[in-house]
Amino acid sequence: MINNIPFDHSANMMEQIGKNQYPMINDDVYEVYTSSEFMNYIGEPLSCSEERSNFHLMVFWTNNQPQSTSVKEKIKLALQRIETSQVILLQFWGLENIEGRNYLSTSGQPFGLRYLYKGLCWYRKHCQGYKYSVDKGENPEQGREKTHLFGPPTRVFQQKLPESSTHVGYYTNEEFPMRDHVLQCGVRTYLALPVFEPIEKNCIGVIELVTVWKGGYLTCEVERVLNPLEVRPISLFLAFRQIHIVRVS
Repeated sequence: MINNIPFDHSANMMEQIGKNQYPMINDDVYEVYTSSEFMNYIGEPLSCSEERSNFHLMVFWTNNQPQSTSVKEKIKLALQRIETSQVILLQFWGLENIEGRNYLSTSGQPFGLRYLYKGLCWYRKHCQGYKYSVDKGENPEQGREKTHLFGPPTRVFQQKLPESSTHVGYYTNEEFPMRDHVLQCGVRTYLALPVFEPIEKNCIGVIELVTVWKGGYLTCEVERVLNPLEVRPISLFLAFRQIHIVRVS
Protein backbone atom coordinates (compact mmCIF):
# COMPACT_ATOMS: atom_id res chain seq x y z
CA MET A 1 0.00 0.00 0.00
CA ILE A 2 1.23 3.51 -0.78
CA ASN A 3 1.79 5.56 2.37
CA ASN A 4 2.14 9.32 2.86
CA ILE A 5 5.76 8.83 3.89
CA PRO A 6 8.62 7.06 2.05
CA PHE A 7 8.61 3.29 2.38
CA ASP A 8 10.70 1.62 5.07
CA HIS A 9 13.92 0.66 3.30
CA SER A 10 14.61 -2.32 5.53
CA ALA A 11 16.79 -5.26 4.58
CA ASN A 12 13.76 -7.54 4.53
CA MET A 13 11.98 -5.31 2.04
CA MET A 14 14.95 -5.03 -0.27
CA GLU A 15 15.43 -8.82 -0.14
CA GLN A 16 11.78 -9.27 -1.12
CA ILE A 17 12.11 -6.75 -3.95
CA GLY A 18 15.18 -8.57 -5.21
CA LYS A 19 13.11 -11.75 -5.60
CA ASN A 20 10.58 -10.11 -7.94
CA GLN A 21 10.34 -11.74 -11.33
CA TYR A 22 10.12 -8.96 -13.90
CA PRO A 23 8.66 -9.57 -17.38
CA MET A 24 11.12 -10.27 -20.16
CA ILE A 25 12.12 -7.25 -22.24
CA ASN A 26 12.44 -7.35 -26.00
CA ASP A 27 15.54 -5.50 -27.22
CA ASP A 28 13.29 -3.76 -29.76
CA VAL A 29 12.20 -1.34 -27.02
CA TYR A 30 15.55 0.46 -27.43
CA GLU A 31 15.22 0.85 -31.19
CA VAL A 32 14.08 4.18 -32.57
CA TYR A 33 11.15 4.86 -34.91
CA THR A 34 11.49 7.26 -37.81
CA SER A 35 8.88 10.04 -37.78
CA SER A 36 6.81 8.34 -40.48
CA GLU A 37 7.01 4.95 -38.74
CA PHE A 38 5.88 6.55 -35.49
CA MET A 39 2.90 8.28 -37.11
CA ASN A 40 1.85 5.03 -38.78
CA TYR A 41 2.16 3.17 -35.49
CA ILE A 42 0.10 5.68 -33.49
CA GLY A 43 -2.62 5.46 -36.12
CA GLU A 44 -4.25 8.86 -35.60
CA PRO A 45 -3.65 12.29 -37.13
CA LEU A 46 -1.26 14.30 -34.97
CA SER A 47 0.39 17.68 -35.28
CA CYS A 48 4.04 17.96 -34.30
CA SER A 49 6.06 20.95 -33.17
CA GLU A 50 8.88 22.16 -35.39
CA GLU A 51 12.34 21.13 -34.24
CA ARG A 52 13.84 24.09 -32.35
CA SER A 53 17.06 22.45 -31.15
CA ASN A 54 18.60 19.05 -30.49
CA PHE A 55 17.42 19.22 -26.88
CA HIS A 56 13.78 20.30 -27.22
CA LEU A 57 11.05 17.69 -26.93
CA MET A 58 9.16 16.58 -30.01
CA VAL A 59 5.64 17.62 -28.97
CA PHE A 60 2.53 15.97 -30.45
CA TRP A 61 -1.12 16.97 -30.14
CA THR A 62 -4.51 16.69 -31.79
CA ASN A 63 -6.30 19.74 -33.18
CA ASN A 64 -9.71 19.14 -31.64
CA GLN A 65 -9.43 21.97 -29.10
CA PRO A 66 -7.51 24.87 -30.59
CA GLN A 67 -8.48 27.63 -28.11
CA SER A 68 -5.40 29.28 -26.63
CA THR A 69 -7.05 29.40 -23.18
CA SER A 70 -7.62 25.66 -22.93
CA VAL A 71 -5.63 23.46 -20.56
CA LYS A 72 -4.48 21.38 -23.53
CA GLU A 73 -3.03 24.45 -25.21
CA LYS A 74 -1.18 25.49 -22.06
CA ILE A 75 0.29 22.02 -21.60
CA LYS A 76 1.33 21.95 -25.26
CA LEU A 77 3.08 25.32 -24.98
CA ALA A 78 4.85 24.22 -21.80
CA LEU A 79 6.09 20.99 -23.40
CA GLN A 80 7.42 22.94 -26.37
CA ARG A 81 9.61 24.99 -24.01
CA ILE A 82 11.25 22.01 -22.29
CA GLU A 83 14.85 21.14 -23.12
CA THR A 84 16.43 17.87 -21.97
CA SER A 85 19.13 15.40 -22.95
CA GLN A 86 17.26 12.48 -21.34
CA VAL A 87 15.41 9.68 -23.15
CA ILE A 88 12.00 10.63 -21.81
CA LEU A 89 8.26 10.49 -22.41
CA LEU A 90 6.28 13.30 -20.82
CA GLN A 91 2.48 13.10 -21.08
CA PHE A 92 -0.55 14.77 -19.53
CA TRP A 93 -3.40 12.85 -17.93
CA GLY A 94 -6.32 15.27 -18.27
CA LEU A 95 -9.59 15.26 -16.34
CA GLU A 96 -12.57 13.79 -18.18
CA ASN A 97 -16.17 13.37 -17.03
CA ILE A 98 -18.14 10.35 -18.31
CA GLU A 99 -21.69 9.78 -17.11
CA GLY A 100 -21.07 11.73 -13.92
CA ARG A 101 -17.80 9.96 -13.06
CA ASN A 102 -14.37 11.60 -13.23
CA TYR A 103 -11.40 9.98 -14.92
CA LEU A 104 -7.89 10.84 -16.05
CA SER A 105 -7.11 10.13 -19.69
CA THR A 106 -4.22 10.74 -22.10
CA SER A 107 -6.48 10.41 -25.15
CA GLY A 108 -6.22 13.57 -27.23
CA GLN A 109 -3.83 15.17 -24.73
CA PRO A 110 -0.43 16.65 -25.67
CA PHE A 111 2.71 14.61 -25.07
CA GLY A 112 6.43 15.00 -25.69
CA LEU A 113 9.24 12.61 -26.57
CA ARG A 114 12.96 13.36 -26.61
CA TYR A 115 13.61 10.41 -28.93
CA LEU A 116 11.15 8.06 -30.61
CA TYR A 117 12.27 5.00 -28.64
CA LYS A 118 9.90 2.18 -29.52
CA GLY A 119 9.31 1.19 -25.89
CA LEU A 120 8.21 4.70 -24.90
CA CYS A 121 6.00 4.92 -27.98
CA TRP A 122 4.40 1.58 -27.11
CA TYR A 123 3.69 2.79 -23.58
CA ARG A 124 2.14 6.01 -24.89
CA LYS A 125 -0.21 4.12 -27.20
CA HIS A 126 -1.09 1.62 -24.48
CA CYS A 127 -2.08 4.45 -22.12
CA GLN A 128 -4.55 5.81 -24.67
CA GLY A 129 -6.74 2.75 -24.15
CA TYR A 130 -7.07 3.26 -20.39
CA LYS A 131 -8.49 5.73 -17.91
CA TYR A 132 -7.74 6.20 -14.23
CA SER A 133 -10.70 6.58 -11.88
CA VAL A 134 -10.28 9.56 -9.53
CA ASP A 135 -13.59 9.84 -7.64
CA LYS A 136 -13.00 9.44 -3.91
CA GLY A 137 -14.92 6.68 -2.19
CA GLU A 138 -14.64 4.40 -5.23
CA ASN A 139 -12.27 1.47 -4.88
CA PRO A 140 -10.49 -0.82 -7.37
CA GLU A 141 -12.89 -3.70 -6.69
CA GLN A 142 -15.76 -1.59 -8.07
CA GLY A 143 -14.20 -1.24 -11.52
CA ARG A 144 -16.96 -2.06 -13.98
CA GLU A 145 -14.67 -1.58 -16.95
CA LYS A 146 -11.34 -3.32 -17.36
CA THR A 147 -10.04 -0.12 -18.92
CA HIS A 148 -10.79 1.90 -15.76
CA LEU A 149 -7.77 1.65 -13.47
CA PHE A 150 -6.50 2.77 -10.08
CA GLY A 151 -2.80 3.57 -9.93
CA PRO A 152 -0.16 6.30 -9.52
CA PRO A 153 -2.09 9.03 -11.39
CA THR A 154 -5.15 8.28 -9.21
CA ARG A 155 -3.18 8.70 -6.00
CA VAL A 156 -1.36 11.81 -7.23
CA PHE A 157 -4.64 13.45 -8.26
CA GLN A 158 -6.51 12.55 -5.07
CA GLN A 159 -3.70 13.30 -2.61
CA LYS A 160 -2.46 16.31 -4.60
CA LEU A 161 1.12 15.23 -4.03
CA PRO A 162 3.74 13.81 -6.43
CA GLU A 163 4.86 10.20 -6.57
CA SER A 164 8.14 8.77 -7.78
CA SER A 165 9.95 5.45 -8.12
CA THR A 166 13.47 4.72 -9.32
CA HIS A 167 12.22 1.43 -10.79
CA VAL A 168 8.66 0.60 -11.85
CA GLY A 169 9.30 -3.00 -10.80
CA TYR A 170 9.22 -1.91 -7.15
CA TYR A 171 5.46 -1.37 -7.48
CA THR A 172 3.09 -4.25 -6.90
CA ASN A 173 0.48 -5.00 -9.56
CA GLU A 174 -2.17 -3.69 -7.16
CA GLU A 175 -0.34 -0.37 -6.79
CA PHE A 176 0.28 -0.05 -10.54
CA PRO A 177 -2.04 -2.24 -12.68
CA MET A 178 -0.03 -1.42 -15.85
CA ARG A 179 3.20 -2.50 -14.12
CA ASP A 180 4.04 -5.59 -16.20
CA HIS A 181 3.22 -3.93 -19.52
CA VAL A 182 5.21 -0.84 -18.52
CA LEU A 183 8.24 -3.03 -17.76
CA GLN A 184 7.86 -4.87 -21.08
CA CYS A 185 8.05 -1.45 -22.77
CA GLY A 186 11.44 -0.93 -21.12
CA VAL A 187 10.19 1.84 -18.82
CA ARG A 188 12.11 2.01 -15.54
CA THR A 189 12.05 5.34 -13.68
CA TYR A 190 8.66 6.92 -12.98
CA LEU A 191 7.49 10.33 -11.80
CA ALA A 192 3.97 11.82 -11.62
CA LEU A 193 3.14 15.41 -10.63
CA PRO A 194 -0.27 16.98 -9.92
CA VAL A 195 -1.12 20.07 -11.98
CA PHE A 196 -3.23 22.89 -10.53
CA GLU A 197 -4.89 25.92 -12.06
CA PRO A 198 -3.34 29.06 -10.53
CA ILE A 199 -6.30 30.81 -8.85
CA GLU A 200 -8.48 28.24 -7.09
CA LYS A 201 -5.63 25.68 -6.97
CA ASN A 202 -7.98 22.95 -8.18
CA CYS A 203 -6.16 19.87 -9.47
CA ILE A 204 -6.82 19.63 -13.21
CA GLY A 205 -4.64 16.67 -14.16
CA VAL A 206 -1.34 14.85 -13.76
CA ILE A 207 1.96 15.22 -15.60
CA GLU A 208 3.69 11.86 -16.02
CA LEU A 209 7.39 11.47 -16.82
CA VAL A 210 8.97 8.10 -17.61
CA THR A 211 12.36 7.01 -18.90
CA VAL A 212 14.05 3.80 -19.95
CA TRP A 213 16.89 4.35 -17.48
CA LYS A 214 16.83 3.03 -13.93
CA GLY A 215 17.73 5.40 -11.11
CA GLY A 216 17.26 9.05 -10.20
CA TYR A 217 17.55 10.38 -13.73
CA LEU A 218 14.25 12.25 -13.55
CA THR A 219 15.18 14.33 -10.52
CA CYS A 220 17.18 16.72 -12.68
CA GLU A 221 14.20 17.06 -15.04
CA VAL A 222 11.70 18.30 -12.44
CA GLU A 223 12.82 21.93 -12.59
CA ARG A 224 12.87 21.76 -16.39
CA VAL A 225 9.22 20.70 -16.35
CA LEU A 226 8.17 22.99 -13.53
CA ASN A 227 9.50 26.25 -14.91
CA PRO A 228 7.80 26.23 -18.35
CA LEU A 229 4.43 25.41 -16.75
CA GLU A 230 4.58 28.27 -14.27
CA VAL A 231 5.88 30.99 -16.58
CA ARG A 232 3.25 33.33 -18.03
CA PRO A 233 1.06 33.14 -20.06
CA ILE A 234 0.71 29.45 -19.13
CA SER A 235 0.59 30.06 -15.36
CA LEU A 236 -0.21 26.54 -14.19
CA PHE A 237 1.08 25.28 -10.87
CA LEU A 238 2.94 22.05 -10.07
CA ALA A 239 3.30 20.68 -6.55
CA PHE A 240 6.66 18.94 -6.54
CA ARG A 241 8.54 19.96 -3.41
CA GLN A 242 7.22 16.99 -1.40
CA ILE A 243 7.58 13.97 -3.66
CA HIS A 244 6.27 10.62 -2.43
CA ILE A 245 9.12 8.21 -3.09
CA VAL A 246 7.61 4.78 -3.65
CA ARG A 247 10.85 2.83 -3.31
CA VAL A 248 14.46 3.36 -4.15
CA SER A 249 17.16 0.97 -5.25
